[in-house]
Amino acid sequence: MGYPTTLALALTFLLIGLSNHIYSCDALASISKSSRTKKDGFSQHWNNNNNNNNNKDPTDDNSIITKAILKDLHPHPHQLEQETSRFPHDKNTPPYLAMITTRNACDSATNLEQACWALEQTLQTSKVDLLVVRCTPTTADPDLVLELIQHLVELVADHDTAIIVHQDWWRHAIKAQAHGIHIKEDHWDVCAEIKNAYLEAQLPPPLLGATSHSLESALQAMAFMKQVDISDSAESDAQTPSQRQQLSLPHMGWDYLFVGSCYFSGASHPEKTILEGPGLPGRVVAALQQHEPKVPVFAIGGIEAENCREPIQLGAHGVTVLRSVLQSEDPAQSLTDIWSQLHTKS
Repeated sequence: MGYPTTLALALTFLLIGLSNHIYSCDALASISKSSRTKKDGFSQHWNNNNNNNNNKDPTDDNSIITKAILKDLHPHPHQLEQETSRFPHDKNTPPYLAMITTRNACDSATNLEQACWALEQTLQTSKVDLLVVRCTPTTADPDLVLELIQHLVELVADHDTAIIVHQDWWRHAIKAQAHGIHIKEDHWDVCAEIKNAYLEAQLPPPLLGATSHSLESALQAMAFMKQVDISDSAESDAQTPSQRQQLSLPHMGWDYLFVGSCYFSGASHPEKTILEGPGLPGRVVAALQQHEPKVPVFAIGGIEAENCREPIQLGAHGVTVLRSVLQSEDPAQSLTDIWSQLHTKS
């Protein structure tokens, strides 16, 4: 092979090598650019959200930190697509089914284990719309209460069930990122503090629910939150100036009401000799039609499979169960039986 031929071959190989090197660099640059684009896209999305929210009212639901930034936290059932955090969820339709934990669920580790087993069985049915954690403050172990709330929030991460915590443990609710707080009857003045605490913790606004044992109490609760003059209702006996006082909390409202007691349960209110009855929730619904027709009203007190349909037929939007399900030998089946009764067309 002559010198010119050798030189030509050498130049050819050199050109091929340079071409491959340039191609490899271009490929790496393309991959790097693609990677940056994905990362920058996420950052840009968050920055755009921040820029858009700078001038917004902090109580505006759209200004709440999104699911993407809180990815390491427990999910909220109403997240990026529906940050308003209102109940019921769009996919849920009445009659609704709510559940309350037993008061002694966190009195001991043994009680907690038993409670978790029953709650897990029922939540796996995906038939519970709302679950309220209620533990006696004087006997419950605070650490066990927090553990229970955290466990329940994790259990419903992929469901539409809202985890609500009784007012006594609202600070635990924020730590566990529960979805809302249930307020005691006539203790509504704590709502503003609770909502502000959720906002400060950069959590979606909490669901707020209350219990009422009379039509008057339900109307007073609505008046407190929504500036409804309870004297407007023909069924209300509230006639004193203080009862007619319109109290206002901006950007606040009830997401549901528990109304009862409908039937004797033998535990919740053993002192009662006369019950409000299964018709009271329906009367509350009728009285609220003018002001708050979208607030779900749940019947509560002694609800079981044999009687759960009566409050619904009398106007309630849903029922709340406790011992008839959680203290049964087969909680999931007991809950399913009640759910089936609620959805049976007569």
